[in-house]
Amino acid sequence: MQRDEIRKYYEDPRNQPSDSGLGHQWAYLQRFLPKAKHCKILDAGCGAGRYALALAGQGYSGIDAIDLFDRLETSGAFRYKCSSIDHIEFPDDAFDFVYSMSVLYHLENPKNGLSEIWRVLKPAGILVLSAHTRYSLFTLSRVIRAKAGLAEHLKGVKFRSASAYCRFLYDVGFRILDVDGFRLIPVQILEHFVRYHPGEQEDMRYERHFSEASPCMKRIRSVAGYHFLIAAEKLRGTRQGIFSPG
Repeated sequence: MQRDEIRKYYEDPRNQPSDSGLGHQWAYLQRFLPKAKHCKILDAGCGAGRYALALAGQGYSGIDAIDLFDRLETSGAFRYKCSSIDHIEFPDDAFDFVYSMSVLYHLENPKNGLSEIWRVLKPAGILVLSAHTRYSLFTLSRVIRAKAGLAEHLKGVKFRSASAYCRFLYDVGFRILDVDGFRLIPVQILEHFVRYHPGEQEDMRYERHFSEASPCMKRIRSVAGYHFLIAAEKLRGTRQGIFSPG
């Protein structure tokens, strides 16, 4: 799927997330978010901007966001620029923290995007990313739907494992801090057995999901969950000789 097709797909309001909550990815992002409210943050592939808006609501003031839309309503909470994650129009060492949720798998070569993120991060800056898992029932469903023409945004997407992304990150010049995932069972099934609580209790449940996880469970979730999640730190020094885009 080409960039213009991806942009058009996500510009359609019908294809925006229908849930109002921020969920597991938000809870995971919070675990690695800098405490300083003036830090520089990049939302790399912001979609409708709900994470950037939520961060602004917490008092963060230095938020930039990029995506393929020509324009995006930001309500003055953050700065938006039309830019691709494999060609980020910001200078080197510009950000303390970058997050990219469910975006990198749209690139033919995710290393190009990770290399650009490495470039715009300050030394010791943190990246949090998420992507579809490769070996899960969720991905099997995605593949079937894409082949049937029911998931146009996944047309041509190559599903890769968390391990593959960790290798990409290492090659580019990152140190892996944590690997996890979320949702092993479809919500429609889980709701029959577990009662979900809205508001603060729901947020606490998402936090416990990560804070109480054993290494074994984190590994299982990163392989078989709905998404995997990775946190990585930019190593100091140079990437020269580590990775060549192409």
